[in-house]
Amino acid sequence: MSLQLKNNRLTVDAYLYKHSGMALVQVLLITSILAVFALYLTHTARQQVQQASWAKDKAQAIVNLQNAEAELFFQLMATNKGLRKEPVLEEQPVELNFFNEPFTIPSKKSLPNNGVEVQIQDQSGLVQLHFPNVERLKKLIGVIEKNSANVDVLVDRLLDWQDTDSQQRVNGAETNLKREGSPIRNGAVPIIGELKEIAGFSPELVNLIESNGTIYKVGAFNPFHATETLLAILIGEEAARQVALARKRGTMSVQEFSSLTGLTERDNEYFYTSNYMSIKLKSKFGESMASKSLIAVVQPYAEGKTSPLNIYVSRGK
Repeated sequence: MSLQLKNNRLTVDAYLYKHSGMALVQVLLITSILAVFALYLTHTARQQVQQASWAKDKAQAIVNLQNAEAELFFQLMATNKGLRKEPVLEEQPVELNFFNEPFTIPSKKSLPNNGVEVQIQDQSGLVQLHFPNVERLKKLIGVIEKNSANVDVLVDRLLDWQDTDSQQRVNGAETNLKREGSPIRNGAVPIIGELKEIAGFSPELVNLIESNGTIYKVGAFNPFHATETLLAILIGEEAARQVALARKRGTMSVQEFSSLTGLTERDNEYFYTSNYMSIKLKSKFGESMASKSLIAVVQPYAEGKTSPLNIYVSRGK
């Protein structure tokens, strides 16, 4: 009898030992699952906090950008856009300019902006594409296309693409060579990107023309506000580099510009700021950024039904 009880006891102990081990495994497994779930919740909560912080920063960056835009247009309306005539001897912070040199809109108590960066490019400092100066356009295309015969072909194709007649120039084309059977525009291009539809205009060349050309300004060319690329093909790379350095120093004046470049005012070339300008604003707050690009016509002395400010293009992100 005692032997049977002893065997039963051993059986019960073995059973309890076996199942206690399984219970321990189950407890450890459940604990691991809960730990992983807790880590997931913690990670998700951190992500949500981070996203909320980014959203807050983004909203503030947009507010700062809008404040800076309002202040900028006030300055453009109220400030004389005439060019500095006399040389500046000491380096100084870059202020409002129209040759695409970045500057910062000062933050005001009434319109805080946390130092939004602005770039303005006077469109008269670019190559006008609707009614181009052919020699200037050839020099620009020649930056990429080194064969002068090919340059002549590209220029004639561009002119044929935009004129309203069906008379083909010597090197031009009155048919779409890239899309057989398709017509050409026979009118002014509405965007520079359309040039990629013209045979021979590579993406690289179109990008170059987008950076140095315009469809918005008709009139005199202003070399004072020309891009560094255009200046390099007009006066040489070294002189263009010296102009770029003077712009960065904030010392550029008409007198210094003429001294460095040898350029002076002449027919269809004037040191005068036009009303047509491209504007880029960039705002950074915390880890977020907001930017905006505009093409604007600013006419402070507009009268009658003419608006003092017209926005042709506005893109933001």
